[in-house]
This record gives sequence, C-alpha cells and structure tokens, in this order.
Amino acid sequence: MAAMVRTGKPVGAFFKSSIQGILLMIAVNLTSSFTGMALSVNGLSLGFACLAGAPGVISLLLLNMAAL
Repeated sequence: MAAMVRTGKPVGAFFKSSIQGILLMIAVNLTSSFTGMALSVNGLSLGFACLAGAPGVISLLLLNMAAL
C-alpha cells in the first residue's frame, strides 16, 4: 500500500494491482490441468486476489499446497 501511495497515483496503482491479481488467478486455473494446482473461485478468493494482487494469489497457492 505504501508503494502505491509513493507512485503519486494510488488509485491507478490499486486498479492495476487488482487486475493483475485477477488475471493471475485466471491463468492459474487455466493451467491447472498441467500443474494439478487449482484455486476455487469464490468471493473470498477473488476479494483477496483483488486486494493483494499477484502476491495474494501466490499466497493462496502456497496455502493450497500446505493444505494438501
């Protein structure tokens, strides 16, 4: 969040981060047949992907791997 404020355009940086998180979540689910790792798409996971961006999706993947 601090990095978004330092850019001078925090709203634009937040939207870019949100879009990246959602696109990464789509990419993970599209490649799940090759990797065997899929993320459930629900309100909580989409919200986390929007708020945290790509690091949020990566942490969801790590939590999914730890639960298996």
